[in-house]
Amino acid sequence: MPNLSRLNKTLALLNERNNVSTQRIRYNGIELSPRPFVKDLGINDGYKATYAIRDGIKRWEIRAYDDNLTGITLDTAFNDFDFGRWQISEDDGSTWLNCFLDEPPLRGPGVYKIKIGRGFTDANLTIKYQIGQGTFTTVEGNPVETTNNGAIYASVSQGRNRSQLQQNPGNSPAQIYLEGFYTNASGEPTKAPIDLPLQRPWPATLTVGNAATMNGTFTPVVLSENAWSAMESMRGSTCQGFFTTTGSGQAVASS
Repeated sequence: MPNLSRLNKTLALLNERNNVSTQRIRYNGIELSPRPFVKDLGINDGYKATYAIRDGIKRWEIRAYDDNLTGITLDTAFNDFDFGRWQISEDDGSTWLNCFLDEPPLRGPGVYKIKIGRGFTDANLTIKYQIGQGTFTTVEGNPVETTNNGAIYASVSQGRNRSQLQQNPGNSPAQIYLEGFYTNASGEPTKAPIDLPLQRPWPATLTVGNAATMNGTFTPVVLSENAWSAMESMRGSTCQGFFTTTGSGQAVASS
């Protein structure tokens, strides 16, 4: 029976020498060289079944050896779940994609199995909120706190952990429950800002499809941090709350 570990290593070396493999891996700016064997695992199967946006992860499996990891402290790298510390290039180094460790690496006899992943969704919710500065002025005898404006983004889908709320009497606004994770404007995962007041409605804009958006308010709810602390860094802090339409409730074409 062939030695699979040796075969994987040989194939990786041949792919690099023959310029067949365009996949390159680096950690904290240090590229794994010679190139390790990389297997594209595709999209997480759970995403197809549940359509939960937090499962929308594309993953790769890396089989690396000691000579691939020269210059890298393994105990540090294998416990570093911060988004962007691990990166992959699929175009021979022209561009690099920020990734995270999808699970703790496995250390086998002479070989290391590392799984990295990244989300493939974009930010589709913009929330604008006010940040209290702790200073006050008096307006008509009442203390008014000075505030600055802040903005945070999220990648969300209609919640499946709670049913959609419907308000039927009269011409009441529509309200839906959304869940996903906080991102920056480019859709890269990030942690929730500590200055975002929760359980309060804030002006928000939701992308609803067909190049259209809808204005409303978003009320972020209080959540407990995931018990596995790596989850917050690698996929972004959990974002859950209620989006309520304002005005006519009609979508507006994006400019």
